[in-house]
Amino acid sequence: MIDQDTLHNTGAVLKKYQKGKLLFKEGDITHYYHQVHSGQIKMNNFHIIGKKGF
Repeated sequence: MIDQDTLHNTGAVLKKYQKGKLLFKEGDITHYYHQVHSGQIKMNNFHIIGKKGF
């Protein structure tokens, strides 16, 4: 985890998201670094046969 002062000093922006908001999905090209400051993230992995993993 990167120190919050370091992130702030390099131009990072703190964003707040509502519960259930999709941040990104598999295959998306990311343009930013994401770091959770507080709260929880739920990650799902869906297999071709429809099973869901966490």
